Amino acid sequence: MKKRFIGIFMTMISLAVLGGCAENSTESASTAGQEEQQTDNLLEDIRERGTITIAMEGTWAPWTYHDENGNLTGYDVEVGQLIAEKLGVEPDF
Repeated sequence: MKKRFIGIFMTMISLAVLGGCAENSTESASTAGQEEQQTDNLLEDIRERGTITIAMEGTWAPWTYHDENGNLTGYDVEVGQLIAEKLGVEPDF
């Protein structure tokens, strides 16, 4: 009898967990659709502004660092500049 009770209890817990996962996946699917729309709007906003804001800390050489003149430089800076160029906007670091 005790084994049967434990089996029923474990089944109930499993169903509760699976039910929660199913609800989250539905929310994730609708959220993904909204994020896609926001991404389209964000790209339009960037192009309208003419600049893209790129946040970098500047302390991770050789990726991003400040040179002897205090200018932000490094690999990530170069990639950000290329992305901005492809979008036809100016980078704002």
